[in-house]
Amino acid sequence: MNLALGLFHFNPHWRANERSANRHCTETLGPFLHALHSNPRWRVDIEISGSGLEFLQSGYPEQIRLLRELVHRGQVELISALYTPNIWIAFPRHDLEMSIELNRRCLEKLGFPWNRIFFAQEAFFGEGVQALTEHFDIAVCKDDYLSYSYRVDLRHPCFRVGNMRVIVASGHILKEIAFRHTTDAHFDQQDLAPHRHDPQ
Repeated sequence: MNLALGLFHFNPHWRANERSANRHCTETLGPFLHALHSNPRWRVDIEISGSGLEFLQSGYPEQIRLLRELVHRGQVELISALYTPNIWIAFPRHDLEMSIELNRRCLEKLGFPWNRIFFAQEAFFGEGVQALTEHFDIAVCKDDYLSYSYRVDLRHPCFRVGNMRVIVASGHILKEIAFRHTTDAHFDQQDLAPHRHDPQ
């Protein structure tokens, strides 16, 4: 049995201008959704904020329809925790809770299920994440961001912060492979070995 966790984070509306936002949809997200649809055995997680989903609905309704189909047939798990992909730890709790509520309404309006998974993106993670347990059961964060502030032991990528379950997703392995291999050279065991932090 081969298992892999694929989490793809899209901000289709979060671009410098409308042209680049449209390119993001037509050249990245759209082809990716069609590739998933053509390969029913693929299973992935996709994270898009509520405002990003609304952007797709207004400009690319076919992509929303396709995403909804993939979600409903169990091929895609949609993670959408906040209405905007903001620095949630920098704002008052009231603003955070409003963003969560607006996002729930957005998901309901667009026909997507709500799940209790929080995406702690861009290293926006810390002890305070346990304050979100009223709304979420699981927080997902990337190891390369998390390692800036914490010692990450990839032998134990799942742990708890208070009552919040945390899953550390490994982003550095693929990045290292991409940087170190510019040809179709065979990967040896060292290439795929988990990153080890200096014990000092």
